[in-house]
Amino acid sequence: MDHRWGQRLPVDIEVALEGPSGVRAIGRIRNVSVSGALIATRLTVAPLARIRVTTTPRFEAGTGETIAYVVRQTPFGLGIEWCELAPAPVRAMLAAATGGLRVGIEGTRVTLSGRVPSRSEREIAGEIAARAPGVTDVRNEICVGP
Repeated sequence: MDHRWGQRLPVDIEVALEGPSGVRAIGRIRNVSVSGALIATRLTVAPLARIRVTTTPRFEAGTGETIAYVVRQTPFGLGIEWCELAPAPVRAMLAAATGGLRVGIEGTRVTLSGRVPSRSEREIAGEIAARAPGVTDVRNEICVGP
């Protein structure tokens, strides 16, 4: 069972997957959070296996790769958890999904920036970041407005 942190945001991002023993497949990330994702794919991988997830050149934010562990196999694909909280490629996916919110991580400090339409959305973003494991300080620099 996966225990993902942060809001799961719906996305549709093509990724290349590399499983154990170099097995490769294409998948589509259907939802993403700072700690994991659901990937639609035909790749079959045992739970706890380590896989490489690489965004393809079709992703406007550029290519990037990160490592994840499979936490569940479903008829539709894989539930994964990132080996590192919010690695750079995942931050790019989250920014694309949220219309430009950015998450910076330096040690145990998280810095949020970008723009949201309401004060409540700004506060919610800060609360979600503060609940992430290992975070001791949140700098919420999100602007409110159109």
